[in-house]
Amino acid sequence: MSKNNIWYLPGPFHRYQEDVKALAKEHGLVIVDANVAPNRNGQAIDVPKVTIREGLRPAAKRENGTEEDREAMDVAELKARLDQAGVSYRANASKESLQKQVAELNQQ
Repeated sequence: MSKNNIWYLPGPFHRYQEDVKALAKEHGLVIVDANVAPNRNGQAIDVPKVTIREGLRPAAKRENGTEEDREAMDVAELKARLDQAGVSYRANASKESLQKQVAELNQQ
């Protein structure tokens, strides 16, 4: 696939205030659940901004990357953080393994 048109979005998709399926169609994107995707091949760069519904938001997280923050991050967030840094990981890596890699990344 030469066109990067895949929107890796953590599911479930009903937790977003916006109709993400309609947004994807409108922007010519294909949605893939970021929680289960083994890689980020074909990832779109310009994707719509979405917000999680008020009752479904995780606890607030600080941006300073403390141990407490890493515990609160879900697997998709950990993978996204590693992807952004260009760090590879096993597709079926456990949350603990991903947290360790993020901690090592933060120490560099």
